[in-house]
Amino acid sequence: MVATKNATVIEGKGRILSPGFIDLHAHLSIQFPNDQPGVHATVAGALAREAARFYVESGFTTVRDAGGTHPDFARAIDDCLSVLASPM
Repeated sequence: MVATKNATVIEGKGRILSPGFIDLHAHLSIQFPNDQPGVHATVAGALAREAARFYVESGFTTVRDAGGTHPDFARAIDDCLSVLASPM
């Protein structure tokens, strides 16, 4: 394949390059909804964060939670995005 004059060429050295994946129907905290008795909101948030980390480490760059996660969780991810590792 020949690159155009102004193209950016990425040398992958035998690797596969793909765009970030998008999941538009995820359930980051469905196993631990806010109204489940016995599960503290902090624990549910920590578990949802681990679910978000799994998505990022699996190559997803965009996840839409369809399960009704509390808006504060989205704000926490936006404010602390550097806490989650980027895809390898």
